[in-house]
Amino acid sequence: MGIKNISALVLVFALVFALCACRKLDGSVDIGDGAYAVDENGVTRNVETTLNDKNEVEYFYTDGEGNSVTVESKEIHTTTAKAELSLTPEQESFVEIFNNPDEFEQYTEAAPEVTLEMSDDIIPVDDLEKAQVELDSNGEPVRPARNILSGEKFTLKMNVINTTADNGTQSIPVYLACDGDKIYIDTQAPVDEGSSMHLTLIKDDKKASFYLPGMKVYMEAPLESAEGVEDQFNINSVTEDNGEYVETVNYTDENGDVYEVDVYKDGTSETRIFYLGDEIRRAETTDSSTGDSTIWEFTECSADVDKSVFNPPTGYLNVTDIMTGDYISADLFPALN
Repeated sequence: MGIKNISALVLVFALVFALCACRKLDGSVDIGDGAYAVDENGVTRNVETTLNDKNEVEYFYTDGEGNSVTVESKEIHTTTAKAELSLTPEQESFVEIFNNPDEFEQYTEAAPEVTLEMSDDIIPVDDLEKAQVELDSNGEPVRPARNILSGEKFTLKMNVINTTADNGTQSIPVYLACDGDKIYIDTQAPVDEGSSMHLTLIKDDKKASFYLPGMKVYMEAPLESAEGVEDQFNINSVTEDNGEYVETVNYTDENGDVYEVDVYKDGTSETRIFYLGDEIRRAETTDSSTGDSTIWEFTECSADVDKSVFNPPTGYLNVTDIMTGDYISADLFPALN
């Protein structure tokens, strides 16, 4: 589990939902069941979409050998539009609400006010006393909590404060559970300035579904879209992507508790992981080239998992066909523009 990738996962969560839902990706080509391209051998190939490492939409098709081939939008053709759905009264009601900002607003909530226990700001550690810690064979501190997060099964509950030049400061509570290929994420995803929406992802090795509990609807997304989120998370590692281990220092908070802080550096990026005894309590990343920073405070880090969270909730309306058809306005979420 890449510590510094947690924030990226959470902050793109709403964007991935929007991109999967958007009927016109990249603002140029209407991607549907009839989108295709012709390969160099004159064979027609169905075109799909995915997100690259920069969370940008890319078009591709799968060739006869199973390889993904990137396609430019100008190379994509479309057949006759698919037939209109026959909407149920519940689906019609959802479309009306989703296309009406005034109606939709009742399903959003005020953005959560996340206050971190230790500090809402980056904690200076440059001039602190060095700590003597046991190192492993790789020359890094021995940390049981890191072993938990690098395992196949764990639960994390955390509060995240992310600050970037583009998006300002966002505060997000997150509940994450992993059990092999199964992933559960529950958070308050930013919708617009000052507002958020309860959003849940449930994913396994076969499918991914995004749920809006407030509206009692869900959408099945292409697995590669959710895997784009998982790539941001780097699920099988914990600190090796944080750069080179530099040192461990002692930090004493206002209550007199003494934390060991492992410091890593990678170019202009610095990561600090705070431990109280064997428990991971906090992590920070800063980038001196951009001024961006992220702070996590962990309220739970456990090898135990409540497996019931992976069960799809009942009583939800499936809006997959609606969200991928010509029913939803692209003006509600900024990510849809």
